[in-house]
This record gives sequence, structure tokens and C-alpha cells, in this order.
Amino acid sequence: MASKIRRGTIIAEPGGNDPLAWAYRNVNEVTQVALDVNSRLQTVETNYVKKDGSEPLTSNFNAGGNRIRNVGSPDMPNDATTKDYVDTLVSSQGAGRSYKGTIEGGSTSGTATDLTQLSGYGTSGAYYVVTTGGFVTDGTVSEVTSGDEVVFKDGSGYDVIPSIIASVSGTADYIQVTELSGREYQVDVDQTFKDRVSTVESWTTDDLPEGSSNLFYSDARVRSAISVSGDLTYDPNTGTISATTYDSVDFDNDFSSKSTDDLVEGSSNLYYSDSRSRNAINAGTGLSYSPSTGTMSLNEVDGGIF
Repeated sequence: MASKIRRGTIIAEPGGNDPLAWAYRNVNEVTQVALDVNSRLQTVETNYVKKDGSEPLTSNFNAGGNRIRNVGSPDMPNDATTKDYVDTLVSSQGAGRSYKGTIEGGSTSGTATDLTQLSGYGTSGAYYVVTTGGFVTDGTVSEVTSGDEVVFKDGSGYDVIPSIIASVSGTADYIQVTELSGREYQVDVDQTFKDRVSTVESWTTDDLPEGSSNLFYSDARVRSAISVSGDLTYDPNTGTISATTYDSVDFDNDFSSKSTDDLVEGSSNLYYSDSRSRNAINAGTGLSYSPSTGTMSLNEVDGGIF
């Protein structure tokens, strides 16, 4: 008959080689292991980075000089970026980039400036934004701030380059660059460069070597570049130009062998020709005339000559 444990009965811890004692000890050990595993899991939860990204880093991440592979392209301001993304962006600002002018943003989506209609879209043209407002391309409206630069990509789309305009001033000792934000930088110029600039400021053409195209002036060069013809004589050694003596005898000799055949006809005093003479006359009453032959005849009237 099975024994029963009634209320108020005292149960003592088994001992010796009793099977109940062995089971009791193992339960305690398993419980302790479970507690230890749970503690370790909590440590992992709070001190290790999960691959699903649910736990943020709590300090700077040191990659120890190793590379982080297969990073996606950035879409937020504080995202890490890839070499390919930077190379593409830099390439789009390369030598083919050309400044096209200024543009203004539209005040509403309905009046947004359509970038696809601007010169340079699809190549690499650049525009300076003078008025903050909306810009649209392919139906998507975005706002660009005044002072930014819109640079078209080769093919389609565009990048917005934040304002980097700065005013530049300087003295003999340094160059000062002032950003729009008000921060100032003094960039010291190398002393060797300063000395060379100071020297160049006092130079004249006497300090410059002659090139192969823009040559210096000399009397000999000018004299050798001049020539004369006709009744002029020229001495290239002295640069003297003289007119030869011309008198009536010279005139008679020059014209003795000339005739009207050597003189071009003008517009008023015309030379004689048969056709001109024949066309200058016509027949009156009782006469007939042929200008092609110059023949003029009397006409017959009522069977006789009039």
C-alpha cells in the first residue's frame, strides 16, 4: 500500500546514496547553470553589437586598420559612405563641369523650377542657386537653399553642393579666407614665395627672356619688315624711304606708247561703237529704219515715194 504524506509531516533532505539525494543535487546544479547562462546572455545583450542593428554602439568603433566591406550608399546626412559613391560624386564635378548661370527656386510645388528644361541637364552643367525654393525633376520636388550649387550628372539627375563661397583678402604676409558662416582662417604664405612675389613686382621686360612668338622691338626687325615698289627706293640699313624724281620727260616717255586701248572706259565718256550709234537714231514720218544694220529708207505712199 502506497504511503501518503500528510499535512504537518517533516521531510528531511535525503543523504548518502539515496536516489532522491542524487536527484536533488542535480536539480540544484541545473538551476545554477541556468542562472549562469541567463547572466551571460544579459551581458551579451548589453555589451555586443547585434547583426540586426537593433543595438547602437556606445563608443567609437575601432576597426584596427581593417576594412568594412559591402557598405550601402548613404541616404542620411550622418551615414557612412562608400568609395564608389565618393568617386562617382567627384567624377561628376570633374573637368567637364561648366558653369551655366544662376537659377531661382519656385515658391510652391506648382511653380518649382524644372531642372530638365535647363541647358546642361544630362551633362555636367552647374548652376548657382540665388533664391531658396523648390526644384523639380522627373516629377519629384525638392527644396534647395540659396547659395548652394546644383550640378547635373552625366545622363540624368543632379547633386546639390552646399555653399562653399568665401571671400578672399590678404596682405603682404598672409592670405585671409572668410567663410559665409563667419569663421576665419589665416593661411600663411611660404617666405620663399613672398620673396619671389616681391622680386617679380619690380620686374620689367628687361628681366624677362624673349619668347618665340611675342618678340621684343628692334630697329633691325622693323626695317627688315618693310619693302617698297614703283617710284620709291628704300635703304633697309638706315630705314630711309625716298621718292624718285619724275618730270615731264618721264611723263611723255610713259605715255608715248599709250592709246585709248590702254584706258578703261568710264561711265560718262563712252567709246564709239556701231551698235551705240545705230541705237542713238530713229526714223521719222515717211522713213523706215533698221537699227541692226543702220539702214534708213523712204516709204511709198499711194503708189509713189513720199
